[in-house]
Amino acid sequence: MWTQALLAILAVALPLVPGPLAASSRAFGDSFAALRKSYGDALRAYNQDPEGKPHPIRAYWPRIEAFGDQGDPQAFILLLENLGQGFDDPAETRRQGVHVFDRLLQAKLDEESELALFGKLNRQVDVLPEDLLVDIGQLGYEKGNSDQSRAQGLWMCAWARSQQGTTTDPMRRAESTELLNTILMEFPVTYAGGRAATEVFKTANQEYVDAQWAWVKSVRELQAAGRPPQDWPQLPLEKYRPSYVPLARAKLQVAMKWLRDLYPAFERARRMGNTGEGLLSVVDTLEAVYPVKSMEMAELRLAMLSVIYAQYASEPWVNMSLQHVAAMAEYYPRAGLQAMLTMLVEKSASSETRARALNMHADLLTTTSLVEDDRRAIELYERVLAEFPHTEIAKDLPGRLARLKHAMPGSPAPDTVEADEEGKDVNLAEYRGRVVLFEFHQLKDDDCIQAAPLRGALAKSMEGRPFSLIAVRVGTAIPQKLEEYHASFGVPLRSIVIDLREHAILKQWMVRKFPATYAIDADGIIRGRDLPWPEMAALVQRLVAEAEAKKPQKQ
Repeated sequence: MWTQALLAILAVALPLVPGPLAASSRAFGDSFAALRKSYGDALRAYNQDPEGKPHPIRAYWPRIEAFGDQGDPQAFILLLENLGQGFDDPAETRRQGVHVFDRLLQAKLDEESELALFGKLNRQVDVLPEDLLVDIGQLGYEKGNSDQSRAQGLWMCAWARSQQGTTTDPMRRAESTELLNTILMEFPVTYAGGRAATEVFKTANQEYVDAQWAWVKSVRELQAAGRPPQDWPQLPLEKYRPSYVPLARAKLQVAMKWLRDLYPAFERARRMGNTGEGLLSVVDTLEAVYPVKSMEMAELRLAMLSVIYAQYASEPWVNMSLQHVAAMAEYYPRAGLQAMLTMLVEKSASSETRARALNMHADLLTTTSLVEDDRRAIELYERVLAEFPHTEIAKDLPGRLARLKHAMPGSPAPDTVEADEEGKDVNLAEYRGRVVLFEFHQLKDDDCIQAAPLRGALAKSMEGRPFSLIAVRVGTAIPQKLEEYHASFGVPLRSIVIDLREHAILKQWMVRKFPATYAIDADGIIRGRDLPWPEMAALVQRLVAEAEAKKPQKQ
């Protein structure tokens, strides 16, 4: 068999001690138990102070081996567990390791025990010679008592030749890949088959992804030259289908989805020609096949969407597709998504599509919680209402726009009445005449915990002056954690408690990060939001001085 020929090249078989193991007697087992206990005591003493001492397996090896040669497989298992510590000479390690492993295979252990032997070797793979691992792998493949152990033998050969998957040597990579493919052909539904599929998938999938990017590049060039979709190349799935078949036989989920879902979507697109809806179905299926959080695939999906949208910008289905993109926007690269939306605003003749693209662009800006981005978002929302007032997207926009404006510096602080931790209402309207630092914290957020002492120091410096510090704590916590939280400020403060991240007060104040900080002047106007702390503290100092200057002097 060609696989055996390959293994013969990788390792020269060593002379093996012939003969099966005899059955152990009860008395013999008891004697080995005493020896094992003695070895265990020596090992514990060694582990407590190993400096400069030989590993105890070296002294115990001959006695343990004698038990193994007389018929106790547990003795050989103990040797195998400590193989990497037994000898300084790699050649002796190889000779002894092959002898021990071959005798264990002759013992006709059950499948679970044989797999456990490979596990013991895998835990020592960093200290065992490569040729020993190949020898043992070959033995496992040729003499293993189950498909699982035979496949595991091939896996050990492949893993050794690939230097645990790290090699850059083309010959090593080729040898390892050939062994992995043998596992997939002969033993696909085994533990090793799953591991082999995972390794082979890395290369096969990268080749497919690279080809898909080449398709995007080619289409962009054809679009720039004014060529119609009929001249576009076919999507590159046909060529790579054979690579995914053996991976699917090994039950690799992504390969199974590739064949079950993505390839049929490609076939439908091919039958339809390079029409936008056909190509779009392939992009949509990519999202179902690959992890949605994979940035590499998100970039590819966005690139494919961009070329499709650019060609079919005014088609009604683009607007429907954008609704789905909006729902998944957080997983797409921001800059690329914004560029695609800008392109649609410029190229589409559809009012619905242009309105949705503008709205999505504004939504992306609001996720940063930066004041300058919110100002730009307000401009885009107002543009939607001015230019596309009758579109579907414009219906719910006024309320969202109003909330965003209300949380901007220069606007009156939203009317807020919430219960504090003592159950008493906190009404911001009652704080007119005082400067308020209104801040949202999340107890599990390290930035919030670290921010508290700075806020407390500012409040302490303001004692007797028209200033109040109010914290809104988001989330529940154990009493001790609450005490630590309040103590971290260093001053008494009123604290509003809300349990839910979707609480109405968070939407009212457009809170999108923690801590979220608002400086409200004595007239109830927001004067600063989420400034760097030195700037925020200086602003509060100035606002308090302004409030004091306005206060009527006693006669």
